[in-house]
Amino acid sequence: MKLYFAPLEGITDGVYRRAHCKMFGGVDKYFAPFISPSAGFRVTHREKRQLLSDRDANYTVVPQLLIGKPDALEEILPRLTDAGFTEINLNLGCPSGTVTAKGKGAGLLREPDALRTLLDALFALPCGLAVSAKTRIGFSDISEWEGLWQILRAYPFSELIVHARTREEYYRGRTHPDALALCKNAPFPVIFNGDLFSPEDVQAIEKAYPELGGVMLGRGLVANPALSRMLRGGEALTISELKRFHDALCDAYAEEMPFKALHGRMCEIMSYVCCCLDSAKKPLKQLRKAQTLADYRTRAEALFAICDLKQQPWFDPLNL
Repeated sequence: MKLYFAPLEGITDGVYRRAHCKMFGGVDKYFAPFISPSAGFRVTHREKRQLLSDRDANYTVVPQLLIGKPDALEEILPRLTDAGFTEINLNLGCPSGTVTAKGKGAGLLREPDALRTLLDALFALPCGLAVSAKTRIGFSDISEWEGLWQILRAYPFSELIVHARTREEYYRGRTHPDALALCKNAPFPVIFNGDLFSPEDVQAIEKAYPELGGVMLGRGLVANPALSRMLRGGEALTISELKRFHDALCDAYAEEMPFKALHGRMCEIMSYVCCCLDSAKKPLKQLRKAQTLADYRTRAEALFAICDLKQQPWFDPLNL
């Protein structure tokens, strides 16, 4: 079964992907946080830098495209091909209000005609790229899933990643894995995503739906970066390697960005990681108060010196 790393905006960039692959591995594909072409259909300098950073990597990365209308496709797809990519992933799941208001991400799920128009145009282009998609199971209610599934199954996706929540649910409450019952005879591989935080979570979904093509991990893999390795039969996470991973990320970001940006990025990552550590709330608060890079490093040293891994170091959304 395939194992994918979800795109988390502001976290799983090229620096993070390279460090994770080098230290932990176990991932078949890394999905890059979305590209959203501007009104002029241009990729931003930041997006170009991120895409090119993966060109010579020894792992597979798939750029995700956030788009609502087909106008930009003829401009953006050749650029992705020229950058060396062989697959794109269409974002049909982003729940952000500013995104859905523009008819993008999960906003397309409430506009079946607009969704068909976009998909018709996308698959009509001779771009040479495999096209996968990541979707939710409805905009307002799970009752919408059957109609959406009938639309999606009619297109030649290379894979369909299903986040088993509606847009209105965001990341709250439990997922609805029973939505996979519709996908048993899918014409393409179906990948499950949503609340897979431990090996037991993954094993349960695999047992319930053995026809799945794979699973996609997100928040659980950021919190415990060794989870992918463990699912391949490898060693569990240790506090010493978690610290080395943190330090490698910090060093790499220090070469790319000013302290304020580095501080925000590292604190976001650590808010997930600290779900796996005992007694981490106070040291994390201190980490967020750092004023300089040297100050941040000192506070991070203190955090790892004070905190131990939990006996079950899995992500807990209530601890964020």
